[in-house]
Amino acid sequence: MNALDEDRKREAARWFRIAIEDRAVGQVCLDMAPPSVGIAAYHCQQSVEKMVHPPGVCV
Repeated sequence: MNALDEDRKREAARWFRIAIEDRAVGQVCLDMAPPSVGIAAYHCQQSVEKMVHPPGVCV
């Protein structure tokens, strides 16, 4: 694996960690009283988007 591949792997891992945080924030929004459904939906959508296609990673 070359240096560019290693950089892409690190960047993808970084975005995956952010995606996990987005998903956790979405859950916190749903656990609020009253739930913040719109904000939860936004963070969940962001999480999925980052997991499916992290920036700088071509598939």
